[in-house]
Amino acid sequence: MTENKSTFLAKSIRLLIADDDLDDQLLIQHALEENDWIGGHLYFKNGEELLNHLHRHPPQEPTMIVLDLNMPKKNGWETIIEIKKNSQLQHIPVLFLTTSNSERDIIKSYQLGGNTFFTKPTHFGELTAVIKSIKEYWSNRAAIYNK
Repeated sequence: MTENKSTFLAKSIRLLIADDDLDDQLLIQHALEENDWIGGHLYFKNGEELLNHLHRHPPQEPTMIVLDLNMPKKNGWETIIEIKKNSQLQHIPVLFLTTSNSERDIIKSYQLGGNTFFTKPTHFGELTAVIKSIKEYWSNRAAIYNK
């Protein structure tokens, strides 16, 4: 089997993070740094900005999307729907990192094609642990397909 332009095992994954709360973006950035997960992660204030970026710059390296649910312009639900209906983007893993812990939201996130759902922790140490588990699974264990 040849791999041509596709990547299956990824040690380095670029995160595209859509979250309208700048403080949360900063905390996520610090938690990534605490876990030595450095490298070109991009932050967006809403799903519309993220989708515009993806349409202009389709990922060329292993990429994962992290979505908040409640954002202006395009929320997490609207964003994942557009990602999953686009044949050029639908292969990208989508993780939800949001304040919600509603069973209804968790179920809906998986029904729409989400790969993982995390409720945002209230303490930085807990956020660092969440980021560590994401990195451990997606960077070291899971195979990621990149077109």
